[in-house]
Amino acid sequence: MDSVTDINIALPPGKPSSRPADAHYSSGEDDLQNLARHVVNSLLARTGIQIITALPPQNAYVEQRVRATVATWDVGDIPAARLERYIVSGIQLGAVGYAHTAPETQVLIGLYTVCGLSVDDGECDASALSEFAIRLQTGRPQLLPILDRFAEVLAQMPDFFNLYLATTVLTDTLNFVNSTLFEKDLEGMQLRPAAGQYPLYKRARNGLGDVFAAYIWDKFSFPDVSTIIQALP
Repeated sequence: MDSVTDINIALPPGKPSSRPADAHYSSGEDDLQNLARHVVNSLLARTGIQIITALPPQNAYVEQRVRATVATWDVGDIPAARLERYIVSGIQLGAVGYAHTAPETQVLIGLYTVCGLSVDDGECDASALSEFAIRLQTGRPQLLPILDRFAEVLAQMPDFFNLYLATTVLTDTLNFVNSTLFEKDLEGMQLRPAAGQYPLYKRARNGLGDVFAAYIWDKFSFPDVSTIIQALP
């Protein structure tokens, strides 16, 4: 296979765009998103893995709590349609991906995801991101309301995770924000042939892998960090 054009998968005919009308995306990105969704769903169908299309009834509490909490938030000028996407993703990740944890842990994970997606999806400008870490350290208000909410969620981590994992969430989040910032600053930078490891380095910094690994082990189910620490790598 010489190129992506050799992949014999066509976009489903008549598939409407899932983007809301106010979203800042091109139609080409819409087509790519639909194609990616079709490829993943086709693969899962062939493997026999069940695709969860709705939350089980027992997760209604998590959805209600996440939505009720976000409804009280000042999120600045994030459009409602985009915020709703972040909320839905947060609920599904918390309630389905971490269903083995306590319900309140799932709620916290959902709220964290809403904030993280807001940063990752371009809702925060570079000036606000550049101040995030120092303002978090000094307890000063952030430059955007959603970053204040992010700081508030991070402050709750020790209530749900032991000190090592709560600190892991904090440090990996700072790496994520920092990496998102320099992506904006260095947009258009050409990759040198000798820097072959740079994409892996960058992905490790902005992928939040350590955060979502740490979320597996809340302190209610895993109070002793020595029982899980060797599984983290």
